[in-house]
Amino acid sequence: MIIMSLLVLSCSKESETINNHNSKIIVSVEEFEPGEKTKTTVDPDNGFTINWASGDVIGIFPYEGYQEPFIIPADQVGKESATFDGGYWALKDGLKYNAYYPFDKANFDSAEMKTKIPVSYIGQYQNGNSCDIGAYDYTYSTWVEAVDGKAFFLFDHIGAIVLFKFEYPATGNYTKFTLNADSEIFPTKGTYDLTAEEVAFVADEESLQSSISVDLINHSGTTGESGKIYMMLPPMTDLSEIQIYATLTTENGAEYVYSLDRPYTAIQQGKFYERTLQMEPFELDMWFPYNVEYYHSDETNKIKFIANSATTSDDYIESGNGNGQKAYIVVNGEWVEIHTSAHKFTVNELCMFMFNWGIPDEESEKISFDDIDFGDNFDTSAATDMWGMFATGFTFTKLDLSCFNTSNVESMYQMFESCMNLKELDISSFNTENVMDMCQMFDGCASLESIDVSHFDTGNVWDMTAMFYGCSSLQKLDLSNFNTENVTTIKDMFNGCSSLTELDLSSFNTEQITDMSGTFASCTSLTSLDLGSFTFYEDTDPEDETEIDYTDIFKDLGKNAPNKPVSIYVTEEAKAILESVNTGINPEYAKLVVKTPAE
Repeated sequence: MIIMSLLVLSCSKESETINNHNSKIIVSVEEFEPGEKTKTTVDPDNGFTINWASGDVIGIFPYEGYQEPFIIPADQVGKESATFDGGYWALKDGLKYNAYYPFDKANFDSAEMKTKIPVSYIGQYQNGNSCDIGAYDYTYSTWVEAVDGKAFFLFDHIGAIVLFKFEYPATGNYTKFTLNADSEIFPTKGTYDLTAEEVAFVADEESLQSSISVDLINHSGTTGESGKIYMMLPPMTDLSEIQIYATLTTENGAEYVYSLDRPYTAIQQGKFYERTLQMEPFELDMWFPYNVEYYHSDETNKIKFIANSATTSDDYIESGNGNGQKAYIVVNGEWVEIHTSAHKFTVNELCMFMFNWGIPDEESEKISFDDIDFGDNFDTSAATDMWGMFATGFTFTKLDLSCFNTSNVESMYQMFESCMNLKELDISSFNTENVMDMCQMFDGCASLESIDVSHFDTGNVWDMTAMFYGCSSLQKLDLSNFNTENVTTIKDMFNGCSSLTELDLSSFNTEQITDMSGTFASCTSLTSLDLGSFTFYEDTDPEDETEIDYTDIFKDLGKNAPNKPVSIYVTEEAKAILESVNTGINPEYAKLVVKTPAE
């Protein structure tokens, strides 16, 4: 007979009194095996000892007839196997018997129960850090023939043990641990048939749930401290396409969501699995603003993101990754606070219109949040598209985006378009090496007096249309680091920059640019403009479908300059080309001047 470690079983079940008899029954249970192949023996919790406990009751069936319960004798408690005297229930040599644990008194008088041994995984609990799932370790033996008045039963397990390891996200008391799935895959009840050729769990289809839980008793943790949760699971197959995550709940209802370090393909009976949990972020989707705009008022006009918070409320939004995690909305004076128990907020690839409330008409109330505090735990590293992220009618007065990681962003199209009240903008952290579209990026930012874009890498950008259109308060602009070798249009790029007095475009390469219409229109305060590095083309081929457009490129340029007409320095070839097209230049305000080497 094989003797090995058993789960510490703490069942408290009533039993029948038995009398002394010469028959002897010996029971033991197979060891849980590692669920994955490893080079070393799985040793959870430094010696996973499993022993019979006081109150444990074994049910034993003859091949024909009713079962009999056997309570673990007092002198067998704490041992890895147990030996019983048969009492008045004598074993008969040559007859077959079967046994299972735990005994179910509800069907004590049913001879047919052996074909439908009940199983339930509802009500699992853990007291402190101990493993208290013994009552859910359903085990069974194959049929055994009695010899010399003795029967040796070796139990196999119906379910599997899973040990979840994690770090506590916050100091406090915890009341529940839940394993969640994106579909109803967990059979919480079922049966097994002792008479079957291969004993197996049969799930009750009506008991299928998308989650299964362990209640936590006297369970507390400290931030960053390691924790362990034990759970018994029924066997399940074909889990490769199922998203499974875990939730740890505090006594005040805050939920911390974790992902598994690796997925399951199946849960096999009699196996032991170990999973390390990783804290899941709260994912914002691209329609986030429609969840908070209703909390705006004249007094409440700022938004703050707060991670690692246990604060909850009746109003919440759900994480965009579908794991059920919530962020709670709390109005606190001038702030609409977004609280999550997760360690950070994150965005997905698409951030289009994330903080864009749309264009209000004359009859609708104008949404006027004027600041967003992103805190220290706002992760934008996954974003590839920030089209209109802060655009249109959202009247910020300042934006600190120094926490933004834009290394994967490809589009900043209209990112700040129509932020007409924006006066302070910190984009010092922006990495633009992968950005291809900056069309209308700052279009309509009429209150900005400065924008630091000196660090921008624009080597992959092809569209700068209206990039600074309508930035009428902009007094200076450092574009000395701009690489425009791949840019095809700068149409209206500086149109309406009426406060700019100077503009250094010596780094510009315009060989690929075919549309400069309105580029410098309404730059009324420019004192001069050096376009000596610009390449201009004469559109002489009517069959060439490429449109080369310089319409109104200089309209009203220099209109308000102190010394008019201002000089626009170009090459001799460029001067001839520009004089042959409608550039919108007004000779009272500006004039084309051939740039000489001295100039």
